[in-house]
Amino acid sequence: MYLRILVVDPSLNLPPAMEAEGSASSAPQEREANFSPVEGQETATHANLIEPDDPFAIRNLTRKLECLPDNHPHRAIFILLLADAFRKRHDRFGSALHLAERIQLCTTALELCPPGHPIRSLALTAFARTLSDRHKRSASPSDLERMIRMYRESLVLRPPGHPLHVKALNNLADALDKRYERSG
Repeated sequence: MYLRILVVDPSLNLPPAMEAEGSASSAPQEREANFSPVEGQETATHANLIEPDDPFAIRNLTRKLECLPDNHPHRAIFILLLADAFRKRHDRFGSALHLAERIQLCTTALELCPPGHPIRSLALTAFARTLSDRHKRSASPSDLERMIRMYRESLVLRPPGHPLHVKALNNLADALDKRYERSG
């Protein structure tokens, strides 16, 4: 089984040297994946799929990040992919270290995606999900409030008509529901 990720730029599969010659100057754009005719079964729009239990995903993504210069336009994307690999590892083993690594990676990715950046909403959503996982462990009200703020900002960046508007709205509704359950 494969996990669908958002496809951000076809040049991501190229070696770093080829990216520099090719379309690396164009900013990555977020877009929705296609769905197959069978309900609930997703099809890939690109070969950027990661097996959920790939033991080499963290190592390979770390190596790719080491090859990218700090100012590379796709650096935030690879950081988010690495954070997702740690999410899978955390889901499987429940390690607090994997969760802490995700927090650090999402913080870095968000710093690389200031307001106006084309994938800021993706970075906000990834960070908010990470805070949600930490909130499940610690029940920290500050994590919950920060998660709600991030989901609100992500919703603003995905207005009605955006292919991910409904998902952003649902994320915010779920977070607000958690706050309501907590405070009554």
